[in-house]
Amino acid sequence: MFSVVIADDEPLIIKGLMKMVDWEKLNTQVIGTSRNGEQLIRQIDEMSPDIIISDISMPHQSGIDVIKYINEKGLKSKVIFLSAFQEFEYAKQALRYGVIEYLLKPVTKEELELSIIKAERALKDNLSLEYLQEDAKSAQAVFKAVTSEYEYQDLYKKFEQMGVPTSDASYTGVCFSAVEDRGRAEKNRSEFELLRFTVFKKIEDHAVKRKNGFCLKREADFCNMIFFYGKNQEETILTDVKALIRTMEREYGIRLTAGIGKRTDSLSDLKFAYKTAAFACNLYYFKQDPVIIYDRINKEYHHSFDDYNEAYSALVKAILLRDDMWLDQLKQCLELIGELHYGNRVVAENRCVALLMELLRELGNYCRLDEEDRHTYEGFVSGIRSVGTFQKVKAMILRYLEQFVEKTVFSNLGNENETIRGIKFYIRENYDQEINLRSLSQHFFMNQYYFSSFFKQKTGKNFKDYLVEVRMQKALELLLENSGMSTQELARKVGYNDAKSFSEKFRQYYGESPVNYKKINKM
Repeated sequence: MFSVVIADDEPLIIKGLMKMVDWEKLNTQVIGTSRNGEQLIRQIDEMSPDIIISDISMPHQSGIDVIKYINEKGLKSKVIFLSAFQEFEYAKQALRYGVIEYLLKPVTKEELELSIIKAERALKDNLSLEYLQEDAKSAQAVFKAVTSEYEYQDLYKKFEQMGVPTSDASYTGVCFSAVEDRGRAEKNRSEFELLRFTVFKKIEDHAVKRKNGFCLKREADFCNMIFFYGKNQEETILTDVKALIRTMEREYGIRLTAGIGKRTDSLSDLKFAYKTAAFACNLYYFKQDPVIIYDRINKEYHHSFDDYNEAYSALVKAILLRDDMWLDQLKQCLELIGELHYGNRVVAENRCVALLMELLRELGNYCRLDEEDRHTYEGFVSGIRSVGTFQKVKAMILRYLEQFVEKTVFSNLGNENETIRGIKFYIRENYDQEINLRSLSQHFFMNQYYFSSFFKQKTGKNFKDYLVEVRMQKALELLLENSGMSTQELARKVGYNDAKSFSEKFRQYYGESPVNYKKINKM
């Protein structure tokens, strides 16, 4: 018969728990109760209970302090915590220190009975794999061994100690992640995170129970597992992962995605199995498939960054010319971002942000955008990183820009002389060519004296000053993109044949020559 101690600072809860289940039927006996953490620790020392059912948050010593004490003393007691969603940090630590289960108040009879049975099973079955699950330091040691330069003979020994098969087995990395319900997460962030931790722990327990896997690394957003099967059971992993996802959604109402990495027969390749699983899992941002298998990922690329740059230039031109096809050009830009940065969410997000901010800057050169317009636009851009999938990011950008361009940009463009808009566009497209007053006035079929007067009257700027302004903007962009570029090469790329004249102009604009600017900014 297993001995049990119940701890809670509320006597009514202790009384309720004692009456809730048939302890004898469960082969257990309550040998003591505690009202605070200090009293519980004394009872642990005096009574050595097999099972402890305790509130996480108690006076004097918390439940976390108690389970730390149990770990430090190397005791075999199994702990079941009672918890509330708002105590997320406590629950998170409880998982780290190896709690058997935590139950959310109010506790049901079925939940309590199942948890007690689980604790009994753990006490009966001294699984070496369970040691890995419950001991955070061991898990960290194995993770370090797998992901760093390590003597693989030592890794074999470590796995044999844990009960992990090292012969006639294949290993597969699987990375699980919770698909965030944005509405629910925003409403109760702690509740979502606690639920996610619960599900990750259940996945680990499932592998321990079946003796076919262990948790290599658990993070806030991901649960990285290694599963092992017989060498002719490759399809079993896919079946098991899909079943796990269905079970977690049914029991906890949380959607999971999983990345299945490369299968390997060698422990020396576990690092690759782990990394390929994580990569596949991260592809959910782009694919929205519940299970993504690394070996089935299409890794062919049909476009280049030159294609993206051309599409972006066509987008700006279409907007400025008020071409009805501008929205199609925007869609093409977004599709290219998705393809060129497929598999790297952060870079894809950064590229979308860069697209939007560069577009704002470009359009601001042709039409007046007041501070309120800019502030609203920048607020929209800052929210892109919180969107769960690239598909949603694309839809959000298309929807917002359609409204912004139609209502704000086109309205302001209508107030500018169409000829002036054409001149500005021509300069920005050809700033790297030889442009002078004569060639430009001929291009727009004007007398050059009239052209000069007309441009200044409509823009408030001298034509030459505007040309220099555009070239200096482009020069700084190029310098920031490629700090290794020589001054002569930089000058040539923005339309200057004389590097000395270019450097002087650059110094007038930015206070330093290109060479010194690079040194000061440590480029």
